[in-house]
Amino acid sequence: MPPRNPECVFGLRQPALWEDSLVVVPAVYREWLSPARPPAWLVYQAVVYLYQRLNASAPCFALNSAFESGVFLRFIVDHYNHLPAHAAFLQADWFAMRKAQPFPYTPFDLWQLGCVRRATRPHAWTHWLPLGLRHTVWPPYQVQRVADFFGTSYTYRMLPICSGAHGLYMESCWREIAHLFSIPVGGGHQSVARINLTFYPAQNFVASRWQLRRHSLQTYEKAMDQFVVRGDCVRPGTALTVWPELRSLASDAQLELMEAMSNRTSARPKNFDKVMVAIALEHLMHAIFGNQPLQGAPPAELPTRNCSSFVPAPEVHPDRVTDPLGVAWKSEKCKTTPQH
Repeated sequence: MPPRNPECVFGLRQPALWEDSLVVVPAVYREWLSPARPPAWLVYQAVVYLYQRLNASAPCFALNSAFESGVFLRFIVDHYNHLPAHAAFLQADWFAMRKAQPFPYTPFDLWQLGCVRRATRPHAWTHWLPLGLRHTVWPPYQVQRVADFFGTSYTYRMLPICSGAHGLYMESCWREIAHLFSIPVGGGHQSVARINLTFYPAQNFVASRWQLRRHSLQTYEKAMDQFVVRGDCVRPGTALTVWPELRSLASDAQLELMEAMSNRTSARPKNFDKVMVAIALEHLMHAIFGNQPLQGAPPAELPTRNCSSFVPAPEVHPDRVTDPLGVAWKSEKCKTTPQH
C-alpha cells in the first residue's frame, strides 16, 4: 500500500515498496531552512517522510507541540495500518556533526540504520535501537535519574522553577505516560517507590513495524490527543488524585504548588507544558517504543557484527553538573542540588 500524503515522501522509487522500506522521519522545525527539503545524500540512502510545522494550511503539517514527539506520534497515527518495515525517528540536529551546526550538514553513511536492516537473525536490538545524541558516536550513553532532578539549578535553564513540586510533577508525568501505554512501574502503577529511570538521552531511535504495533492505534491516538493536541502531560486537576501515593512524599507547601500547577492556577513559565511533555516522553521512549524496562534498561548493542568500517567514539555522558559548561549553566536562583 502506498504511503499517506505522497507529497511528503522523498526517495521512494515505487509506491509499492513503502511497506518494505526503512523510512527516516526527521522532526524538523526551521533547522533545514524553509521550505524544508531533505538533502540529496540522505534521500539517496533512505526514504524520507518529512513533516513541516510552520503552516497549518500547507501539506504535510504536524503540530509544533511536544517537540519531536509530536512529529513521531503523528507519523505513527497517520500510518499505523500501513507502517514501513522500519522507521527511524530522528531529531533534526542528529544529522549535524555538532550542536548548532548550520544546515546543510556534512554527508555521512547511515550505518546504524543499515546495520538494523541487514540483521538476518533475531536479536534483542533488531526491532528497536537507540541512536544517541549524534550520528558521530556509538554506543549512546545512559543516564539514571529520579524526578527530583527537576526544580534544581541544572534544570532551571529549561524550566525556571525552583521547587520540589516540580520533581513531583515530573514523576506524575512519567506515571501518566506509563499508565497510558500500560508500562509497569516498580511494584505497579500505584507503587509509592519513586521511579529511578535508566534511559538513553535524546529521542533518536529506529523501530520496526512489529515493535510499533505492540501498542494499539487507539493508544497512540489517546497519546496524540493528550500529550500533543492538548499538551497535558498531567491532566488538569489530577496530579495528586490520580497518583495519591505521591502525597506522602511531599510537604504541604509542595502539595499546594503541585495542585496549582495541575489546575493551571499558578504562574507557569512560558512553554511549561510543551517542555514537560517533551522531556517526559523522551525519558520514557525506551519503554514506550522499545519495550525496555523503565529502570535498569540495558546498554545498547548493534544487532549484527561488522556493520561499518566507521568506528565511532563512545558517547560520553556530558555531566553538566560538574564540568565547566555545567557551572556556566547553573543558576544561583536555585539552591537545591540535582540528584542523578
